[in-house]
Amino acid sequence: MTANMGEEGIFELCELLLGRGIGIEAGLLSLADARVFVKSGIAPRCVRAMVEPLDLNPSDALAHAEVIALAPSRFPPGLLVKNLPPAWRGSSNR
Repeated sequence: MTANMGEEGIFELCELLLGRGIGIEAGLLSLADARVFVKSGIAPRCVRAMVEPLDLNPSDALAHAEVIALAPSRFPPGLLVKNLPPAWRGSSNR
C-alpha cells in the first residue's frame, strides 16, 4: 500500500498496516517527506520508497527527485525508486 509521508497521521496508519502484515510503499513527494521518513525509523520496514515530485516542469521535477534521493543518507539499500512520468525521463528540458 502506498503511504504518502507528508500526510497527517501517516506513521500511526503505517504501524497499523505493518502490524497486520501489509507492506508499505512510502511516497516521498518532497525533501521534507524524505527526511521525516528516514528519521521516523519506519524506512527499514517498508517494501520500498517512491520518489514522486509534484513539480509541473519536467526539469524541476528531475532536479527535485535527485535532491530527494540523495539527501537522506540512511535509506536501506534497494529501497528507493524514482517514479517519474516517462515523458519527463526522456525530456529534452533536462
